[in-house]
Amino acid sequence: MTQVLEWSSDDTRKQFDSPENRHLYGFILETYAYLVIVNIITPHSVFPARAVPYLDTLMCLDPLRKYDSFGILFCGYHGLFELIPNISQMARVDEENKLRVDTSRYYSLRTKIQEWQFPGSRYPEHVDMAQRLAAGEVYRQALFIFLETAMLGSSVPTEAFKLGIQSYVGTVISSMTNSGVLECELASIMLWPTVITGSVLVDDSHRRIFSEGLRSSTYGTWSTIRAAELLELLWKDDSGELFGPYGLYRTMKKRGISLCMS
Repeated sequence: MTQVLEWSSDDTRKQFDSPENRHLYGFILETYAYLVIVNIITPHSVFPARAVPYLDTLMCLDPLRKYDSFGILFCGYHGLFELIPNISQMARVDEENKLRVDTSRYYSLRTKIQEWQFPGSRYPEHVDMAQRLAAGEVYRQALFIFLETAMLGSSVPTEAFKLGIQSYVGTVISSMTNSGVLECELASIMLWPTVITGSVLVDDSHRRIFSEGLRSSTYGTWSTIRAAELLELLWKDDSGELFGPYGLYRTMKKRGISLCMS
């Protein structure tokens, strides 16, 4: 699979010199990259059972532009998707089995999230611009949540921190509900931001919205139902310690769960 992901290799490209084969090859590459990235919902290396290969190609998805299939899964949000593995690697387990946070990239990553603008995409075909922009905003706000909670490492969040994060939650909910994005094809790629946002919810009404939405989605799958179950287990914890992606990791470890995000 590593050889397949070397999409800049001249020798590999020569094997797919027809337009049809190049389209298929690009689709395979993007599918693999998408599946690896959306399954990153915890800090890097804390959960060996969910370990995935980190290749430089996942940090920058621009080489996929050379294929006509570009955007078939990332839908123009590749600039946001490639930040997911970057943020995940800020917190890593060291040789002493302690979670260490590399804060040196915080501001550069935050700036990239802030300055991102939708570049346009031919995929999916039958979605209006308002829905495309709303989906991008959902991912952008979820990335803010992913980044801010990554800075915590394994520390227990304060109540002030939890409340501060809710401003991102509000934008996610309004972007999801006011645009119709959950009723169009883009709903099929909304699981990652839904789970990340769901991991920081403190309001019971918001939790009900997320739980019911995951269970009844038009584009729902076994994975969306399992995601709802995981979030509900996290919310049931009374200690106040299970919060954010690290809380997802602790919940999965405690319950023997490895959520498949596809």
